[in-house]
Amino acid sequence: MQNDHSKASSFLTEALTISTRTGDEEVKVLALQSLAEMHMLQKEYRDAASYYSKVLQIVYDKEEIGKALIRLADALRLLDDYDEATAAYSKALTVYTDITRVKGRADALSGLAEVHRIQRNHQGRANALLELAELHRNQGSLHEATPLYTEALRIYNDAANTKGGANAMLGLAEIHRAQRNHGEAVPLYLEVLKINIDDPNSERRANSKGGADAMFGLAEIHRAQRNNGEAVPLYLEVLKIHIDDPNSERR
Repeated sequence: MQNDHSKASSFLTEALTISTRTGDEEVKVLALQSLAEMHMLQKEYRDAASYYSKVLQIVYDKEEIGKALIRLADALRLLDDYDEATAAYSKALTVYTDITRVKGRADALSGLAEVHRIQRNHQGRANALLELAELHRNQGSLHEATPLYTEALRIYNDAANTKGGANAMLGLAEIHRAQRNHGEAVPLYLEVLKINIDDPNSERRANSKGGADAMFGLAEIHRAQRNNGEAVPLYLEVLKIHIDDPNSERR
């Protein structure tokens, strides 16, 4: 096996040398990526990071940049270079967000959550988990989103972060409503509203998006249960909030 790796490494190094000399960027990128992956498999993370960094110097395609950043971040994380790993994951997240690649965003957020876990940065981990949960829920992957929301909620509660907790509870409530688990959804929506009522920075029952979404969810449950007398006032309150909010996307 070691001999096979040695032969492959020699072949790829030769390909890299020739492509560098001839200016064949496509072959050069492939050679660098292959060498980097080979070093990752052999747990030679510093060499792998070096090759991924070289890839980033010559690629212009956003998809390829995102992939290289993720793999660079993975190598740096395994080298215990957590600050640099965080920076690389964050750059990858920005790239994949710009080009709307869901899987890439998920990989970057998962990497960030893992780095924060290792560093015991509970707030950072919860934020990454919450964003990852939102990503999965918006894609309809409710079974993947649920444990992420639950873990984020646990961390926020431990830190007495009521705003973060409200966001996680709202996500869980939305999942329960989508699954028609109204008995599970209603208490969560009500708790989100209570947090917004008690929030000293809140100007109304629903401080911005979170509280309004909770009321909308409750209204939808009442409508589904044919309780129109309960649903209509909630819909009207949500409408009023969005009309009054100059930043509302639902105006």
